[in-house]
Amino acid sequence: MISELFMPYVKGGVERRYWEIARRLAKRHEIHEFTMRLPDTPAEETIEGISIHRTGYADRLYDTSGRRRIRPALEFARGLFKRLRQERRRFDVVDCSAFPFFPCYPAKKFSSRQRTPLIITFHEVWSEYWREYFGNWAMAQTGRIIERSIVRLPDLIVSVSKLTSGLLVNNLGADSKRIVHVPNGVDLSMFKTGPHAKESKTVLYVGRLVPSKRVDLIIKALAAVKETHSEVRLHVIGDGPELPSLKSLADRLGLASNVLFLGTLPTYQEVADRMTASTLFVMPSIREGFGMVVLEAMAASTPVIIARSKMNAALELVDHESTGLIVEPGNPDAIAEAMVRLLSDDKLYQRLARNGRSLAESLTWDDVASNLERVYTKLTASSRDSAA
Repeated sequence: MISELFMPYVKGGVERRYWEIARRLAKRHEIHEFTMRLPDTPAEETIEGISIHRTGYADRLYDTSGRRRIRPALEFARGLFKRLRQERRRFDVVDCSAFPFFPCYPAKKFSSRQRTPLIITFHEVWSEYWREYFGNWAMAQTGRIIERSIVRLPDLIVSVSKLTSGLLVNNLGADSKRIVHVPNGVDLSMFKTGPHAKESKTVLYVGRLVPSKRVDLIIKALAAVKETHSEVRLHVIGDGPELPSLKSLADRLGLASNVLFLGTLPTYQEVADRMTASTLFVMPSIREGFGMVVLEAMAASTPVIIARSKMNAALELVDHESTGLIVEPGNPDAIAEAMVRLLSDDKLYQRLARNGRSLAESLTWDDVASNLERVYTKLTASSRDSAA
């Protein structure tokens, strides 16, 4: 497996996917993870049976505006090329994360040299988003060209959402016959089941504090909700360049005592515990490749509110008024109305909590790992048959 970042030192959604799958497959297979070396991390390490190889040192992934720096991705790709060139072990399959794209090229060269099938896993498709992200036509055009070239490298593409599968075909020209949908999952053991105490009127957000996540909308909505529910609180877990402006917004709206910025919590169990204790979970982002925190909130029996958007794959998880509430994007009044509904209508609240948990129970990491294992087995068998 090849992913730019890996747990336990980085705890994002992509990192959690590779971690949860790898540690399950390592119980019955030999699993190697090639990843970037961050400060204070060993070059070689074995965790829960996973052999971890780190290369391409990087000390700062984001610039001051919260955008990903290009140099760390290039350094990782360069380091990966050198590391794989020295590798003498034989592998049955190579699974490489598409983002940040550059490492896919040495992965392809390595798999070709070994005559081993290559899988590239797409967590989302940027396509037209490149221009919005960089604000620079030349950079955006380069990004689009690189992204389009990546879909032609692997023997098989794994997509984590139906949205991403469609975008791969329609926007990047991928062959639909070479795409397999294997979604993300959830570890139910991290979330308490049965009756448990919810904190009264506590709204939760978990994620990076960047403009695209639109955390400001939750704070603005909270100001409206406070008029009828004065004790309502918002807990924000995560960090990012928007933190100062979000704190300032809360102060200006008179919400300093209602909004608590918790930063990045030391362990994901602490995040799971906060999800379990919270009354509501809100994610107003209009762009999500999957929305793993939405699924995790459902596992915690915490009703979710998300935004309607053609680029929000979390919509595949939420059935309006059944497993969550869907609101119009960019509208704090709509978020406030949804929050008030759930704080006031216990019958609706319990239905969403119950159905959300039921959905989460159908998407466990055990099932995801087994599904991907079958994909690996079928692909390697087909590769051997072709070589014979």
